[in-house]
Amino acid sequence: MTLFLAGLAVLVGGVMPQAISGGAIQGQAVPLPTATAQKVEIGQPFRVRFAKSLTGRSVTVWIDGKIENTFAGKLGFQEENTSWQSVCAAVKRPIVAGQFFGLRAARSEQVGGNIAKAGNIVAHYFTTARTADQCAGLQLAVWEAIEDGNASPDFLGGHFQVKTTPAVMAYALAYYKGGVDNPGKATYLIATNTEQDQLTTTAQSVQN
Repeated sequence: MTLFLAGLAVLVGGVMPQAISGGAIQGQAVPLPTATAQKVEIGQPFRVRFAKSLTGRSVTVWIDGKIENTFAGKLGFQEENTSWQSVCAAVKRPIVAGQFFGLRAARSEQVGGNIAKAGNIVAHYFTTARTADQCAGLQLAVWEAIEDGNASPDFLGGHFQVKTTPAVMAYALAYYKGGVDNPGKATYLIATNTEQDQLTTTAQSVQN
């Protein structure tokens, strides 16, 4: 949601409370965030509805010189006949509860770069992260991998920084260190327009 404090828009929960209409899937080519030598197979566009934020915590992040209060944790999505969970893979793109938009699925390990690193974390810890602190830590580890992607995490410096509770930070550090360079398979869901990319496990019920 967005709170307007003294004219400053502050992101909370990665979600804005006002309902907005979702655009139709355009079906255009989606640029990948990194270049890889191998072929990246991208699935056909499919339409989803962002249902709501699920398990997680409110945290404060610093990115691109901006301070934002935002939700960190698992998100719930719906398709026509199924529902599934994911974590955000685009911290700078807020989405709205009830919003419809298009996604296309790719394998994170094929995309490579920082997306592959974040996918490794999701592959190893998405299922076991269940409490609010664990889910928030998982999301922070994913954002750190995408925005900085260093061998060791630094949540107090670098491009992406965060302020949160010691418990959440402990999980974020553990998930990052245990997963970032440990190869795994996750599904990278690329927004067809300018909405929010997602990462989820290959076991989730999403179209490929």
